[in-house]
Amino acid sequence: MQEQKKEKLKILVIDWLIILGVYLFVRLMFIMFGLHLNNTLLRICLAIFPCLLGGLYLYRVYKQESIGFYSLTLIVPSIIEKIVVYLLGAYLYDISSLNMIKVMDMIGSNQPYVNVDVSQSICYLVNLSFFNWSYIILSIVFSCSCVFFIFRNLLNF
Repeated sequence: MQEQKKEKLKILVIDWLIILGVYLFVRLMFIMFGLHLNNTLLRICLAIFPCLLGGLYLYRVYKQESIGFYSLTLIVPSIIEKIVVYLLGAYLYDISSLNMIKVMDMIGSNQPYVNVDVSQSICYLVNLSFFNWSYIILSIVFSCSCVFFIFRNLLNF
């Protein structure tokens, strides 16, 4: 029993690292190839690729029928990422995190950051303008779809 818990934890951590790695890789590729200002394409890639590759890993490795575990490995990182980006935006624009509408408006406006004095090149690295309601909804819906796709296919497997 203890061995099975360790194995689940190992799978969970590896999956979360895959999701984080793919997320950072996509951001880096967009910066390197000068696509970081193409918010629509960045939104789509960040919403789909991390969850897709994390889901593929999970589908290949974990063959149990536990929708809760799949949710923990795919939906929770998606929600945590949204919270972190939102709180980062609130900090950078020096707005109370309780004022959700103002924070989302400032992030979408792509104005210079208020709380941190950074050079223009650093602003490209910390560009949050891709973060809006469509990105939030798309990525959470895609995460849920991956969970149900994996769960449904494993039941038929």
